Amino acid sequence: MTPAVRAAVAAVVLALLGAAYVGSYLAAQADPAPHHVAVRVSGSPARTRAALLALRRTTPGAFDAVAAPSGAAARAAVLGGEASGALLLRTPPVLLVAPARGASTARALGRRLPKAAGVKGVVRVAVLRPLPRRDPQGSALGLTLLPLAVIGVLITLVLAALAPDLTVRARVVVVGGFALLSGTAAGLVATVGLDVLPTPPVTTCLVLAALVAAIALPTLTVIAAIGPIGVLAGFVTFLVVGNVAAGATVDTALMPQPWRAVGPLLPPGAATDLLRGLAPHDPTGTGRPLLVLGAFVAAGLAGTLALGDRRPAPQGDPEGPTSDMGPSGELT
Repeated sequence: MTPAVRAAVAAVVLALLGAAYVGSYLAAQADPAPHHVAVRVSGSPARTRAALLALRRTTPGAFDAVAAPSGAAARAAVLGGEASGALLLRTPPVLLVAPARGASTARALGRRLPKAAGVKGVVRVAVLRPLPRRDPQGSALGLTLLPLAVIGVLITLVLAALAPDLTVRARVVVVGGFALLSGTAAGLVATVGLDVLPTPPVTTCLVLAALVAAIALPTLTVIAAIGPIGVLAGFVTFLVVGNVAAGATVDTALMPQPWRAVGPLLPPGAATDLLRGLAPHDPTGTGRPLLVLGAFVAAGLAGTLALGDRRPAPQGDPEGPTSDMGPSGELT
């Protein structure tokens, strides 16, 4: 294949990937709607029963609504993360929301839940878990994670282009240092510099570094096995799917399938859930996101270390001596 043909093929592939990225964003986030969002409803038995029936009739599948025995119980469910919101059927009606756990979900509840439950008149909104003062729209988390996901893929391509003689094992060291540096720098900007994320600076830096590593190391493994073209696997997995479905900008509960199911199982979604769960005012479950990030880092490390002192195919003969070996395979 001539250089001109390779360039043309690359241009076509990149154009198709760009279209896939745009299409994934539009399909997942252009029309967010609740899907099985847990809510509580509290009021007199008759009013509560009527509201639950109305919700099932008017918005089937949108809300997993459960009656709460009291307003205090409904409030506790929202504070404890068991429910995204609660509707208190009193005079006037009150909607409890927790935008710090997902601003888009809180907005969707305000627009849809009272109307779907048949509530008339003005509904007072009570915010139980507010957003940081300097992030009133709840967009800071998504704006922090997107660039890091991109550079997590990009660093592997840069190494393939600028340092083709580096062995796979050497690239792991570079990627590890890069993940720590980029995660620390971004975390300090978002916490100390701009104060838009509520998690402590050290915690934020470690989670962001883990995100970069969980993306870069598996991508590096694929590149080591099949060559620079393997970066496409990282682009599709972690950006076209994972970044779109992370839930940092539009909560996964508002996305259709398969994004709703896949998002929390990929590093961008796991980092989103982990940072929200580690917020000091709102600690929730962190087990699954820790497991997801750890699994991707471990898989990437296992794959790259197994390939060891090879150079990634097709950069030289991957089975032959590398730049740090003599003709017989001994280290020089």
